[in-house]
Amino acid sequence: MSVSKPMSSNVIQFMAPQMRATADGFRRLAEAAERGEIIGGCYTVIDAYGQTREGAFGAARSNRAIAHLGASRLASLLLWPEE
Repeated sequence: MSVSKPMSSNVIQFMAPQMRATADGFRRLAEAAERGEIIGGCYTVIDAYGQTREGAFGAARSNRAIAHLGASRLASLLLWPEE
């Protein structure tokens, strides 16, 4: 006997506020990139298992100095958010 999977139209996807905020933030970044306002980026993300993933794309891959400057600014923001 095979077990059938539920049809996707019958599944209501639940999105927690953090998930919605993450998706919205990435959409805004993608829209800015489409307009040419962002030409590269570095990222660190937290996956559903609590692991981090890091990387760089676009101009951030070839201009490591400016990417490092941005990463340093991000580290300061994370370490001292009230400043």
